[in-house]
Amino acid sequence: MIASLSIGGEARGCWGQELSERVDTVSGSSGSGDGSRGGGGGGSGSSGDGGGTVTQATGGWARQTPSGAGGLPVGRRSHGMVWDGIRVIMFGGYDGANNRNDLWWYGPSANTWTQMRLNGAAGSPSARQAFTMVWDGTRVIMFGGSTGAAFPNDLWWYNPNTNTWTQQIADGVATSPIGRFNASMAWDGTRAILFGGQDIWETFLNDVWAYNPNTNSWTQLSAQGAAGSPSARTGHTLVSNGSGILLFGGLGPLTSYRNDLWLYDTVGNSWSELIPNGAANSPNARLFHSMSWCGSQGIMFGGSLPGLRNDLWICSSGGSWTQRISNGAATSPAVRERAGMVWDGSKIIMFGGEGDNSNELSDTWWFITQ
Repeated sequence: MIASLSIGGEARGCWGQELSERVDTVSGSSGSGDGSRGGGGGGSGSSGDGGGTVTQATGGWARQTPSGAGGLPVGRRSHGMVWDGIRVIMFGGYDGANNRNDLWWYGPSANTWTQMRLNGAAGSPSARQAFTMVWDGTRVIMFGGSTGAAFPNDLWWYNPNTNTWTQQIADGVATSPIGRFNASMAWDGTRAILFGGQDIWETFLNDVWAYNPNTNSWTQLSAQGAAGSPSARTGHTLVSNGSGILLFGGLGPLTSYRNDLWLYDTVGNSWSELIPNGAANSPNARLFHSMSWCGSQGIMFGGSLPGLRNDLWICSSGGSWTQRISNGAATSPAVRERAGMVWDGSKIIMFGGEGDNSNELSDTWWFITQ
């Protein structure tokens, strides 16, 4: 069980361990390469040769000082990040002036960013933001988003073994979901499940689609407006919890901020509302927050109410919320929305987002979970 944050009292870590006031800084010690799921990265607290400075704080946030032989990623928001079992893979986003299509790897053991594909590189998807991206165990699957001038419904695979993108489904194919931005997508073990977002007419969507990489095809599982579905929305999150897919928050028509929590049964193709909108003891209604599933619980951070946040909440597998860190905590990352966040098996890794004054952030943070 997770112990809740006691404001002004005893604070405990993500899985009941006490928060440590001690912060370890390790620089220049030898490492074994990138962290891997279940034990790499934050396990030893050491950095690879020539790597950045690793800072750890048990059960709390710690800002990192990564290195990068070719430089570091520019600040951005609405980018995509996945964990492939060895490294973080980050693609695209918006840098405050332009959409991007550069691709980076982040190795937590060495605390190092490496640019693998340049911005504007031939053979990459067009520069875009607000797309959806998942890791299926073999490859990155990326769909849709906004290029600024269009909302393509193309689908791409990225292979980290060859550092190549391959377009699997072209833009404009009628059997694909309509092009959209600010949707969310999660991997259910065999398929990528897509829900919601907004289309070119800024219509709020609540349809459900499944992409099967074995057949390279989309199947619509639930139509727009289907009875029993969550309300149409944008800027929400989907995370797979092992028994289904959790949906939290977002923004609906008429500026309706949401804090409802739903579970999608991928076998029965049905939705169950776990917590209704407006319920007490839930995070404030919000959109453009970040959320990752961490083995047995979900971690949700930040977003916009409106008004940017930096609070952190834990969601149990049964669908109950516990606030771990209150909004405005001085040791947390600055308030932000549209950040990239993944779990590597021992910690949350977060990069970027949009902060106050609409500035695109370029900081890297860890939140140690075990």
